[in-house]
Amino acid sequence: MKNVLKFSVLTLGVVSMVGCGAKEDYSVKCTMESNDVINNYSTSSIYEIITDGEIVKKVKTTETVISENETFLDLMEEQLSQNYEKMDESYGGYTTNISKNGNKVVSEVEIDYEHMDVESLLEDQPSMKNYANDNNQLTLEGVKTIYKAMGATCEE
Repeated sequence: MKNVLKFSVLTLGVVSMVGCGAKEDYSVKCTMESNDVINNYSTSSIYEIITDGEIVKKVKTTETVISENETFLDLMEEQLSQNYEKMDESYGGYTTNISKNGNKVVSEVEIDYEHMDVESLLEDQPSMKNYANDNNQLTLEGVKTIYKAMGATCEE
């Protein structure tokens, strides 16, 4: 009976210690604002990177385009819809909500890298391999580098 009790306590301790080592997910935000005075529109983008600190699990984006040119906004809405639809068809993992309201087009997109065929994405776009590890997982530093190259500012 003593051995069973000792084994139970030891097992409970090992299970507890393994659970404590798990990394908890958190988010890192990158933001970007731009104003195109030549074409008379502005954009505001928020990229929320869900990560365990090393690997990116999801990215939630909210991109807003503001313009008084309705034809331009229609084109932006159509282009965003087509681009994200094509990416989802090719690799999966995309949930999108793109809408036009007044002088704005708002694109809300969630990219779930845990359900995406990242390996195919990396084959089709070899430059993306610079932002992934050897297990074909996009890294936090890699994704932040992508957004910074676009002009975004990311939390550290």
